[in-house]
Amino acid sequence: MRQWRMQPVPRRWGALLLAGLILAAAATAAFACPEPQQKEADHAFAMAAQFVKAKNWSQAIPALESALSICPDHVKSLKYLGRAYYATGQYEKARKAQEKLIEAAGGNAEASDYMDLGKTYAKLKMYKLARQAYVRAQTLEPDDCAILFNLGLMNYAVKDYRHAVETLEHCLEACPDLQKKVYKPLSKAALKASEKEKRLGNVELAQEYQKKYKQYAANAGGNTGYQLIVKAMKKKDYAEAARLCRDFVARYPKHASAWLSLARSLEQLKDYAGAADAYAHYRELRPEDHRAAGYEVEMLARAGKCEEAIARAQAAEKEFLPKGKTYLAEIYYGWGKALECAKRYADAKAMFRKVLACGNDTLSRYARAEMDRQDQLLEIERRKRLNAGG
Repeated sequence: MRQWRMQPVPRRWGALLLAGLILAAAATAAFACPEPQQKEADHAFAMAAQFVKAKNWSQAIPALESALSICPDHVKSLKYLGRAYYATGQYEKARKAQEKLIEAAGGNAEASDYMDLGKTYAKLKMYKLARQAYVRAQTLEPDDCAILFNLGLMNYAVKDYRHAVETLEHCLEACPDLQKKVYKPLSKAALKASEKEKRLGNVELAQEYQKKYKQYAANAGGNTGYQLIVKAMKKKDYAEAARLCRDFVARYPKHASAWLSLARSLEQLKDYAGAADAYAHYRELRPEDHRAAGYEVEMLARAGKCEEAIARAQAAEKEFLPKGKTYLAEIYYGWGKALECAKRYADAKAMFRKVLACGNDTLSRYARAEMDRQDQLLEIERRKRLNAGG
């Protein structure tokens, strides 16, 4: 992975930062209260502190407002009033309190103050301002994990995908405990960056971001990592889907959907033994899926493992019979294929007839065709016996 280095804030960002709040914060607070008022506000804040400590925000708010009625620029009261408003969903009030805090604190504003403001801007969908707040926070705390992560998200929100990738890569390196959380948005940012650079004609850069996307998506787990598999399946590139699935389940063996996709891909590739094994793994994670039980039986039959398929079908019937006949259609269908595999054509025909009683219209059509097929196979066997003089 490319080494991340701290870079100066780009000039095009600096002109916008916090709509002038940063300039106001560059100097000492201009509206500090007289000392007697400051002390009185300190005392009022001490009364509110017990509610703040307990996170009893509904009671903290009037106490903090009382302190600010004494000294409108009381920094501690503004800090916690902003947090109290945020915690109670009063985001517009939180924004005003936090902007006032940064103005009142001047050059003493902390990274956490800008981070709080960034969170509030994000809640209000003011993503450009949110990013600006996080940029300022990062200049004060360059390697803070929460700041890096949220700055990366805000870069993505304003469609600055290059910086989203860069910031989240920094977060990935600086904050190993957040790796699982970072991979998903990082893979998304890399994909968007690749698409954007491709549109701009930057082919090599687009390819670089595409490589990053594959790398990070493969590590993301969950839905994002699985998107590579979904994409291959939609393209009907089953060989690629199977390869991706194998890599994925090696990392995430309890990801049921990946096992199911592997089974379906291998079925399309006519690797029926492999498909049966993948269905078996899937069934361990989703034992209630009666359809998969039938598919596993059918794959074993197609792989020529006739007796194993019959045994698996018998076990599945016992498992799902108490739930009713609608749970048995796929199992009976797979069982019929297993009996055909064993050259027990009359028994297979009888099993396909049982499919008709399960109320599955789609499988019933296939079962009728299979019943005709068993008649044909029985006729072929009869002729063979006649030709053999039997």
